[in-house]
Amino acid sequence: MKPADLDLVQFYDDYPVIVTMQYEDLGFCGKGEGPAFVQSRTLTRDGSLPTNTSGGQLSVGQAGAAGGYIGLTENRTPN
Repeated sequence: MKPADLDLVQFYDDYPVIVTMQYEDLGFCGKGEGPAFVQSRTLTRDGSLPTNTSGGQLSVGQAGAAGGYIGLTENRTPN
């Protein structure tokens, strides 16, 4: 699987800059290209690359170890 195969992403976002760094580290763009990558896309639920569509931990609060479950719960596909 590669970035082009994904319809949305849910990152651990303890700080805003971390999301940009994760785009780079996971191959969505090259090192140092994160800010331009983010600015050139719409990251909302109905955008070109939905990201942390609940607002992530930055919106719902830092839940510590439980924070990893926010994305799992949100992205559950109904049967």
